[in-house]
Amino acid sequence: MKKLTQMIMFAIPNFGPIAIFYGANHLWGLRVAIVTTVTWSVFEIIFYKLRKKPISMFFLFSSGITVTFGLMDIYLQQSLFFKYEAAMSSLLVGAYFASSLLGKKTLIQEFAEAQGRVQDELTPDREFYFRFLTSIWVGYFLLKAFLYAWIAAHYSLEYALVWRGVFGNASFYGMLFLSIGCSKFIKSILTNFKLFPSQHASDTEAV
Repeated sequence: MKKLTQMIMFAIPNFGPIAIFYGANHLWGLRVAIVTTVTWSVFEIIFYKLRKKPISMFFLFSSGITVTFGLMDIYLQQSLFFKYEAAMSSLLVGAYFASSLLGKKTLIQEFAEAQGRVQDELTPDREFYFRFLTSIWVGYFLLKAFLYAWIAAHYSLEYALVWRGVFGNASFYGMLFLSIGCSKFIKSILTNFKLFPSQHASDTEAV
């Protein structure tokens, strides 16, 4: 139950607009999806303002590209853009994650801090873990963009929309489970392969 709560608290403040858009689009269509996403985003902003909590830049980014691409989908529904929109949005999200690897804090670290999961001083090992996990998310979105583009190039739009709704949602929640529910397993793998900075320091001292 605790892991499930963490997954929900990780997803809602950051990926809420994207998840709401694709879910509503799959069930009720594009126009309803856009209205639902805008409404969700506005209420989430009001909620954070009333509680005097900061709004993450990724939330603004994800809601912005979701609504923008959705409006362009309506205007250009029969265009090539509409068919490849999911691939382009996944590519942009992946690029946003990748850009955080160049800064002092990765997106995964920012998410963890916002949830209160980082209370002690950040060690080099933990910072490495956050960077590793962010890199996994980058790979996920880039792979997702490639698959969406390949499907759009080889199959009909209707088939592509089914894949967006089924594969997109299932893989996303799978990544959430991997990031939160399997954190100990990931850390054990990194430890076994001696990838943590502290392990390198120990080997150097031993020599």
